[in-house]
Amino acid sequence: MNLGITELGFVCGIVGLLLLFTAMLSGIGLRFLRRQENLPQPQDPHQILKLRYARGEITRQEFEQMTRDLS
Repeated sequence: MNLGITELGFVCGIVGLLLLFTAMLSGIGLRFLRRQENLPQPQDPHQILKLRYARGEITRQEFEQMTRDLS
């Protein structure tokens, strides 16, 4: 098969577009997967209580009572 300049350019253009679309789809897929990994994990109730106490949202008595309630 004797490819001239025009046919060779057409084939290279098609191959280039396929590579571009593949790279774009791969990038979108990787970004989506990374976003899934960065989702906040559910916290332990005791950890939430400790954070609330540290922030001053609850008193020591409330903290101790809630800790007993969770145990």
